[in-house]
Amino acid sequence: MRSEINKLLNNIKNSQYFNVTLDLYQPIPFNGVVPFDIKIKGDIATFKVLAEDYDQAERKVFDYLKELRNENE
Repeated sequence: MRSEINKLLNNIKNSQYFNVTLDLYQPIPFNGVVPFDIKIKGDIATFKVLAEDYDQAERKVFDYLKELRNENE
């Protein structure tokens, strides 16, 4: 238990905000709580994501968008 808490605390300490920018080729039905700050201008969405690196931030955005699509099918 203690090692899990230490791992979580280290993840938080090593995290930073990354901007993930995507072209919105179709409207996204945002329902409920959105786990990121999002700015949408025209067809461009920028997600501000707390992560350990850019790749993790991008995965978080893609996983979230995939979940949204599955909920709305």
